[in-house]
Amino acid sequence: MDKIKVILFAMTGFGNNAFKVLKRQPFIELIGVFTPKRKETPFPYYKCRKIQDEVIDNGIALYEGSILKETKACELLRALSPDLIVVSTFRQIIPEDIISIPKLGIVNIHPSLLPKYRGPTPTHWVLANREKQTGITIHFIEDERIDSGRIIAQRRLDILHSDTEGILRKKLAALSEKALVDALLLVMKEDRKAFIAQDEKKASYYPKPKV
Repeated sequence: MDKIKVILFAMTGFGNNAFKVLKRQPFIELIGVFTPKRKETPFPYYKCRKIQDEVIDNGIALYEGSILKETKACELLRALSPDLIVVSTFRQIIPEDIISIPKLGIVNIHPSLLPKYRGPTPTHWVLANREKQTGITIHFIEDERIDSGRIIAQRRLDILHSDTEGILRKKLAALSEKALVDALLLVMKEDRKAFIAQDEKKASYYPKPKV
């Protein structure tokens, strides 16, 4: 099997798990990781090594602080010519010009059971709404609408009474590794049109909570 060239857009937390998965797949060549600039924040609300350090230690090209809507970012990505882009917590909407670059598409790791709980912080809202179950969804990014693309793979997780947002995020991050492996294998062998579109009638969106 020929290797596919992959770029990761990610932040510390879920991004670390995605990085680990991409590094260990024999059919993937991870050619770069795009991250925000390093800074001290409480995100992801559990102890986790900075993804920038993981990338540097593994000898992978690191691109910090790129603004995707700027022309130079698009030009850089075209020059890198990835076959696939994986997104795992990234605070920018992917522009149409970039969505069209990788031939296998762009896939996003989202910590909810889509189409429910679209938006930036679903872990906060499933706890606030006392849901009994959540999970991980891997889906295509097909346009600039938030969390709306065809679903590739899902994994479910029961929510415990003792779960805090930090605990839940850490559990989902671990679960995302299995879901991403499932999704990568499917994306390699199936045409994008073979995957089922989300049911917009069941969709819900929750914004970033006010502090």
